Amino acid sequence: MENTETNYNEQDISNVPYVSNDISHELFVEGVKKKLIKIQFSIKDIDAYKLCLIKRKITIFTIHMICVWLPPILIMFFSFVYSNWWLLIGIILWEVAKNRAHNKDSKIAILLFLATIATWFERGFHLQDYFIFFPLTYILSYLFILIYNVCDTIYVTESFVESPRTYYENVDKILLINKLYKK
Repeated sequence: MENTETNYNEQDISNVPYVSNDISHELFVEGVKKKLIKIQFSIKDIDAYKLCLIKRKITIFTIHMICVWLPPILIMFFSFVYSNWWLLIGIILWEVAKNRAHNKDSKIAILLFLATIATWFERGFHLQDYFIFFPLTYILSYLFILIYNVCDTIYVTESFVESPRTYYENVDKILLINKLYKK
């Protein structure tokens, strides 16, 4: 019988954007260690908490609470402190920033960052100012969600490397991205 699995040194995968999900755990580990493949969630809004090993679930939960739920809580807090209920519009901006971060669309965040810096030099830094508060809400929410997405990917990858059982049970929920692929 012929061995169909080859290691990454013998296989030319530089012209393929995705690696097949039916590769063995050993090839997956070898590809991750050599930084040839990375994972991406194939299902939008997948819960990385369920894909991780137990020892990482507390960390993932903590990062989730800080990055996903802290911005709207802070928006409500500042709205209450400044007695300005118009600041609650920041929650809508938080949701927009969250969707943009999941789609990796950074153009608006960069433009708002530059506009916010220009506004700081012109008016000074005051959180009650709408031209400071709303862009700052968007930018910080965008950054928090990016941090959350990176942490999810790292922890799930580490869990898959450590546990073949976790890898085989959940490999259909991820895409294995080829880092050598050039468009």
